[in-house]
Amino acid sequence: HALLFFGDAAMSKKEIRELHEQLEAIEKMMYEFVLIPTINSYKTQYVRDGGAAEITGGSNQNIIINNAAVGCAINLIEKYPEATILVVDKLTYAADYDAIKDLNINFIEADIVDYNTMKALVWNWKIDTIIHLAAESHVDNSIESPEQFVKTNVLGTFNLLEAARLWWSYNGMNGKRFHHVSTDEVYGSLEHYDEPFTETTPYNPRSPYSASKAS
Repeated sequence: HALLFFGDAAMSKKEIRELHEQLEAIEKMMYEFVLIPTINSYKTQYVRDGGAAEITGGSNQNIIINNAAVGCAINLIEKYPEATILVVDKLTYAADYDAIKDLNINFIEADIVDYNTMKALVWNWKIDTIIHLAAESHVDNSIESPEQFVKTNVLGTFNLLEAARLWWSYNGMNGKRFHHVSTDEVYGSLEHYDEPFTETTPYNPRSPYSASKAS
């Protein structure tokens, strides 16, 4: 926020606080009515009957699951039969859209590195739960091309967190959840005689992939 002071005019702490509150209220209005782009501007495929009409549907949860266009995500998706599920996937070489196309979901092809898109999706779909699976994950690729791992695993994660923070701060934090799925490789590697990792094991990443997930 930028504040302008003219001449010798000074503001008390109370006046500054009140002005700050007014600016925050204006900022929220701008997010709602100006800054959130229309969902129709994205390449969108709706699998569930009704498509965009489901945005204001009567489910108990509105969930984003990213990087879920893979066979192993089917069991996860099916754990939420009553929820409105939005699958967000970049559809890279590892994706398989056919694996989920017949499920009761909504699908949008998008990249979590695109902050404006993530913000718009979280806001327009009134998301209360994010299950963050997306990651660049091949160790050899991370050594050859670490930049993409930093973009997806670090910046992409931040974009989702920031989009969620903005919407949940506006709409209330109660009942909101952000599940970040990581990797055991953030703890390093084990020999067959080593004790297993635990949640208190110090991080010891050994590649750009595991370092980007640890960050």
